[in-house]
Amino acid sequence: MTITRDGEAVRAALVTLELDVALTHVTVPSVLETVFAAAKATNTTEVPLALGNASVFLDGQFVTHSTLPRTPVGEELRVSIGRDEGVTVHRKLLNKKRSDEGGMCSSFRRDFVTHTFATTLKNGRRQAVEVLVQERVPCSDSDDLVVTLVRPAPASLSEEQQTKLRDDGILEKLVKVAPNATADYELEFTVSAPEGKHIYGM
Repeated sequence: MTITRDGEAVRAALVTLELDVALTHVTVPSVLETVFAAAKATNTTEVPLALGNASVFLDGQFVTHSTLPRTPVGEELRVSIGRDEGVTVHRKLLNKKRSDEGGMCSSFRRDFVTHTFATTLKNGRRQAVEVLVQERVPCSDSDDLVVTLVRPAPASLSEEQQTKLRDDGILEKLVKVAPNATADYELEFTVSAPEGKHIYGM
């Protein structure tokens, strides 16, 4: 390779490293109806990867500029790709129902508000994708205010999912979407309080 003396910067390929890369997707549809993607790989080479700029291509198409983090041998590498236009998400409120239950005595009666949401993921790519859907579920630190998850059934959640829901109020669900197909995911929860007490935001 010849480097001239005109003061211009020159790029030179020093080495080519190949890693097995997995594409991950995540969306928080209650905040933004957008699916974000990231590339994840393990540094299986014999040298640490240096911090630097990266140009990201997906299916042969330039996607974005990103930053390659310093990654020691054997450690996981993660590069943000940004919004994936090939995978879309739409969330809507299917039903909002108010009811009350309890005995004749008003001190035992409770008001209930049930929300049902439907999220639809559409995969326009030629390969299947897995999208981590993060849903916000109300949390309560009051004995009077009770939040009950209806769907998905609490018994179907893993211990890790239950912990994240209890501590952070975030329900995570990994949804698989076949090539050129759609997948639906429903969330339903009920918030209850003693009769006459206003449930703010509900």
